[in-house]
Amino acid sequence: MYRPPAASWEVGAARCPVLALFALALLGAVLNIVYWFRQAPGPSGVLLGLALVACTLLSMRGLRTLVRGRLQWDGASWHWSGTEDLLVTDLVCVLDFQRCMLLRMACGPTAAHWLWLETPSMDGRWHALRLAIVASRSQDSTDGLAGP
Repeated sequence: MYRPPAASWEVGAARCPVLALFALALLGAVLNIVYWFRQAPGPSGVLLGLALVACTLLSMRGLRTLVRGRLQWDGASWHWSGTEDLLVTDLVCVLDFQRCMLLRMACGPTAAHWLWLETPSMDGRWHALRLAIVASRSQDSTDGLAGP
């Protein structure tokens, strides 16, 4: 089976999750205003507004704690170089928007990490990385079917 060549990517701050959070907070604010005017103003509208603000603030706090490091594919397995070098046991592409990807990465029995990868331009390195992510996932699924 064909395996994609080695690829690596620096994982850092991405605009995509910030824009998504902003869009959802704006949508929630508009819906809260519509709810406020369609219903009689009361404690439910205030409670809904406070819940919206609390969720937005918690999401912003979560964005600040996103992991940073280097994701590397050596042709056979994934490696994560963050605070320490780890072998990635599971890497799943959850969302793929061509220029922005959301990945779920697990390194052993620890909790999964969420990675936002983003590129300003569609260069060859980005294409190689996306190819490696998809091909490595399909390679994992065919390994279980091969048998002994």
